[in-house]
Amino acid sequence: IMTLVTASCSRTDLNGDWKIVSVGSDDIESTQAAPTISFDQSTGLVHGYTGVNIFNGEYTQEGRRLTISNIGMTRMAGPAEDMELENKIISSFEEVHSAKMTDKDELVFIGNQDDTLMVLVRKNQ
Repeated sequence: IMTLVTASCSRTDLNGDWKIVSVGSDDIESTQAAPTISFDQSTGLVHGYTGVNIFNGEYTQEGRRLTISNIGMTRMAGPAEDMELENKIISSFEEVHSAKMTDKDELVFIGNQDDTLMVLVRKNQ
């Protein structure tokens, strides 16, 4: 039993490149430019692409607790639906409380209300 408890509290390995497959209840269509996020464990930096703009920021991880902060990004305009998706992605970063891996190897960002904010899969899977 002790190993199960330890495993459930263990830190999720975020390091590397991820493809964002859904935000909130919205699945990202494969026809849209694929939003991505990359975590660099050695520097604590995060960067990625919303489908319109490039963003950079910082992250801290303590156990399952995840904080993404100091997000800066380019300010290009895009189609309305892509801009809406971008806003949802950035809002999710601000609301994220923790991260966990599912049994399907998906990374899930969880909000304060235990709600699923975002689902990601490792790139090149």
